Amino acid sequence: MYSFADYILRQFLRATDWNPDAQYSHLTRASSAILDFPPPSSLSLSLSSSPTPSFHSSATLSLLPGLAGSIAYLTSSVGVLRSSSRDVALREFEERFGVGEEVVGRPPEGREVWDRGEKVFEKDYLLYGQLHLPTARLNALYARRLSPTTQLLLSSLTHPRPATRAHPSDVHITYQRDTGRSASEYAYSVADGMWSASALYHFDPVQGRRKGEGKRVDEEVASAGGLKGRFSVGGEVYVSALEKSAGLSTGLRFQTLPGSSSPPTVLAALLSPLTGHLSASYAARVAPDLALASRFDFNLYSYESETCFGGEWALRRRRQSISSTEEQNPVIGIFKARVSTHKQIALQYAGKLEHFLLALGVSADLSTAHRARVGLELQYFSSGSAADAPAVSPLGTEEEEGAVVVPP
Repeated sequence: MYSFADYILRQFLRATDWNPDAQYSHLTRASSAILDFPPPSSLSLSLSSSPTPSFHSSATLSLLPGLAGSIAYLTSSVGVLRSSSRDVALREFEERFGVGEEVVGRPPEGREVWDRGEKVFEKDYLLYGQLHLPTARLNALYARRLSPTTQLLLSSLTHPRPATRAHPSDVHITYQRDTGRSASEYAYSVADGMWSASALYHFDPVQGRRKGEGKRVDEEVASAGGLKGRFSVGGEVYVSALEKSAGLSTGLRFQTLPGSSSPPTVLAALLSPLTGHLSASYAARVAPDLALASRFDFNLYSYESETCFGGEWALRRRRQSISSTEEQNPVIGIFKARVSTHKQIALQYAGKLEHFLLALGVSADLSTAHRARVGLELQYFSSGSAADAPAVSPLGTEEEEGAVVVPP
């Protein structure tokens, strides 16, 4: 389940028409939503408030195994919170499998405002700070939209004591560019002097052909009874001056088209030639409320391997619509499970309890004794002026089957 700060950041990106799934760093997001979810490992309570649509505060208290907490403040140039934890859709607070959010072929437009009778681009920003107690560790994030196709992210981690190798202070700078057809990202980490550059190119079957032209083999795969979709190809190069090391990786992704007759399916492969790491993942929605995923990791040099399986099941409540004779089934819970050949299992249930968002998780390492963890997370937030918040323009709207339809 997302934290309140993560939820506000995602809503900010949607309101400003920025799609993070177009970047190479999100190449395997579809399968990671099922296979890499972090189940709660402690008893945690989070209370958040938004006195205005653009200012938010949050406090978190964690118990068992240790006492810890945090205080966070967020402010942005655009109001993004429109509801409370009682009314928010559960799918907005949980990372779920889907192909519709990975919109390619359309460059972001950003948010425009009227100034002296003319429409001008608004350079929106978001500022976030979180103080962890009792360690007094400080996290900060600054996001700035530079142009309709570029964005700058500045994040920092600061420790009150002198930085050590185990607990370093760091500043991370990321510059992102998205033209629709391709997306690139350039990052620098001060702590280890790490430079990285990545790019992802999308073959779009709709935008890639002119009227009357035939279908290209590299853009669309369509056959009787088969999948119809698009490919994305990219890579990343990174160099660390402090560690005196370098590396690179390449990736390939195939995903079905939103709104097509093919079931939502995503296949991805990653290869790091220097380290010999190979990863292949597959995720698909096999039923309207059930999505399954698998991933195979293999090292070409050490021959070590791991296989991971997972599933995501949306629980619905049946109710009769007043304005229609068709039944509407709202999602009241999301259950996730994963298991790996390293004898590690994880379970999580996300739902609602009165006005609270609830996440219950269990994780265990069966290879060793007494390594099971149980956690419970409760979140509550309210908006003092939710009715005044502007409507957020999402990248897509979710259908009852779980697929996302992208507006033309």
